[in-house]
Amino acid sequence: MTSSAVEVSPRPAGGWHRLESGLAHLVARPHFLDGLAAVIILAGGVLRFFQSTALSYWLDEGFTVMFSRQSWDQVLGLNGSYDTHPPLYYAVVKAVALVLPEIDAGRYLSVVAGTATLAVFYLLAIRLVSRPAAVIAVLAVALSPLAVWYSQEARQYALAGLAVSLTYLALVAFYQEPRRRWALLYGLALAASMYLDYSALYPLAPQVFLLPIVIRRHLWRAGPLVIAGIAAAVAYLPWVPQVLSTVQTLGNERAYFLEANPPAVRDSLLSIVGLAGHTIYHAGSKPSAWDRWPGLDPVMAGLAVVIICLGSLALVRHRFGLAVALALSVGTVAAGALFSQVSPGFAPRTVSYAVLGWAILLGAAAGARGLSLPLRTLGVVAVCAMFALSTVSLYAVYRGDKQHWRDWASGVAQATRLGFPVITFPTIAPTLIDAYQPGALAGPHLSLYDSPDLAAVESFAKGQSGLWIAAYNIAGSISIGQRLTDLGFVHVTNVRYWDFLSLDLYLRPGATPGRQLDVNGAFSGSGNEATGWDLSPGEATLAPGPDGRELTLSNPGGAETAAVYDLPGGPWRLYTLTFEAESRLTAGGTRAFLECVGGGSLVSVAPDVAGLQIAAGGGWQTVTFSALCPDGTDEVRIDLRNAGTGDLGLRGVRLFEAAAP
Repeated sequence: MTSSAVEVSPRPAGGWHRLESGLAHLVARPHFLDGLAAVIILAGGVLRFFQSTALSYWLDEGFTVMFSRQSWDQVLGLNGSYDTHPPLYYAVVKAVALVLPEIDAGRYLSVVAGTATLAVFYLLAIRLVSRPAAVIAVLAVALSPLAVWYSQEARQYALAGLAVSLTYLALVAFYQEPRRRWALLYGLALAASMYLDYSALYPLAPQVFLLPIVIRRHLWRAGPLVIAGIAAAVAYLPWVPQVLSTVQTLGNERAYFLEANPPAVRDSLLSIVGLAGHTIYHAGSKPSAWDRWPGLDPVMAGLAVVIICLGSLALVRHRFGLAVALALSVGTVAAGALFSQVSPGFAPRTVSYAVLGWAILLGAAAGARGLSLPLRTLGVVAVCAMFALSTVSLYAVYRGDKQHWRDWASGVAQATRLGFPVITFPTIAPTLIDAYQPGALAGPHLSLYDSPDLAAVESFAKGQSGLWIAAYNIAGSISIGQRLTDLGFVHVTNVRYWDFLSLDLYLRPGATPGRQLDVNGAFSGSGNEATGWDLSPGEATLAPGPDGRELTLSNPGGAETAAVYDLPGGPWRLYTLTFEAESRLTAGGTRAFLECVGGGSLVSVAPDVAGLQIAAGGGWQTVTFSALCPDGTDEVRIDLRNAGTGDLGLRGVRLFEAAAP
C-alpha cells in the first residue's frame, strides 16, 4: 500500500491579525508618518487660530501694544530699556502691525509661531526617537492646553518657544551631522531667543550639559558650533547692562506672584503635562481635568509619573535623546526655579518650553522600541488616558476668560460722549482704550501713571461738576477716588467690567447731568396712591410734605415693601437718581435700586445687587446715585424698598437722563 502526502494550506489570518499587519506596514512607511504629522501640525494650527482673538486683551498684552507703538529707535532699545523684557519681540510685533490690525498683530504672531514650533519640534523629535514616537510627541504638543493658550496670547512666549526649539533642533542635528549650516542656525536662534525673552534662559541653560557631549563626540569638528555660541554671546553683550539693571531694579519686587515656591512649581508641572491650568485658563467656567475630578488627582499624577518613567526607560539606549528630553523638561523647570532665587520669574508661562521635553518622553513611552511588549502596552494605555485628560483641559481653554478691557474701553468711550472729563489709571489704560476705541479720549483727559499724582487730580478737578474715573483697580486707584471725595465730590456710580476694571462717576453736590424726566417725584395722586408708582398695598402711606407729598413705606417685619416706577429708557444713557429719605427702622435695612431693563429682563442694576443702603436715624438724607445703562436697555426702573422693620420716608424723587449728542 502506498501512501501519499496531503498538502495542507495555511489558515487565513483572522481580521485582527490582518489589521495588525496592515498597521505595522503603514507605521514602517516614513512618508505615511510624515503625512500624518503634517495633518497633526495643520490641526494644531487650527486649534491655535480658533477663537484666537475672541477674548479681550489682558494687562500684559496691553503692554505689547503700548511698547510696539514707540518709534523704531525706541522699540529696538537703542535708547535703553523701557520694559523688564528685551526688545526684539516688540520690534517683531511692530513689523507685523504694518500689515495686520494693531490689535490683532500680537495674537496672530503667536498663532503662527506656535504652529511653526510644531513643525520644528517634529523635525527635532524624529532625530531623537522613532518616527511613530515623534508623531505621538507632536500630537501631544498640538493638543497641549498650555501651548495652545500661549499661542493665542500677544506676548513673547510663543515666539521665544519657536526660537528655543530651533536651538535644540540645530544642536541635535549638529550632534548627528556636524555641518556649518546647523552651527549657523544654532547661533542665530540662540541670540534671537535671548533678545526675545529672558525666560528663554530657562530651557537654554541646560544646554551647558549637552554642549560638552557634542564637543566630545566631534572634537575639532565641533569648532563651528562653539564659534556660533560665542558669536551669539558677543551679540548679546550690548544688552547685558540692561539685564543687570533690570535685575537690580526689580530685586524681589515680583516675588509675590513669580516666586518659585512649592505651590507654583506644582501648578506649573500640572500645566506642563496638561492636567491643570491654575492661574491661566482656569479663570473660565469650565475647569481643567485636575479641578473637575479632584478625587482622581492621585491617579492623574500617577499617570504622568508612569509616562515619564517609561519614556526615560525607552530612551536609555539613546542617551543623547534622553539627555535632550530631560534638559527640555526637568532642566527647564529646575533652571527656572534656580534663577528665580536671584530675580523672581517663575510661572507656567515662563517654563512652558518644558512642554516639548514632556512630549518627547510621552512619545517615547508609547511609540519607542526600547520597551518590552508589556511595558509598551502600559505606555500606550497611559498615553491614551493622558490625551483624554489633556483634551478636557484643552476644552477649558476655549471656555477660559481674561480681563475685559475691550468691554471696558467701549464703556469709557460711551461715557465720555455723555459729558464730564475722564481720568484714566494706570499707565496702560489710555493705550488699551485707544486700541479698542480710537479717539475715545479726544476730549478733556488726565492720564495718571502707576503712582498717581494726586496734586494733578486736584488741579484737573477744579471747576468740574463731575469726573469719570476709568481705572484698573489696584492700590493706586483707591487714593484717586478718595482725593475726589475729599474735594467734595459724591461717588454716584460704579460699573464693573471685570474684577479689577471699573468705570466710576463722581459728581459735585447738586450737579444734575442731563435733562430731568417726569417720574412724579412729588407722589401726586389720590389717597394712598401715586400716579405711575407701583406701591405695596396696605403698607404705603402718603401725606403732605414741604414740597408735594411724602411717602412712608411701612414694614412690620415681613416681606419687603416697595415703591417702583417704570419709564422708557435707552442704551448708553446715564441715569442719575436723587431723592430724600429718612430711615426710621428698628431692624434690618433699606435698599434702593436703579435698574436697566431690556425685553422685560434685568440688564444691569445700580449701585449693585445689594442695593444702596440708607442709614437709620439722622433725619432726612439726600441720596444720589447713577446707572450707565448698557446695550439692550429699553426701560429704566426706580425701585425703592423697605427690607427691615419700621418705616421708611421718601420724598422729592428726581431722575435725570444724559444721552450722547
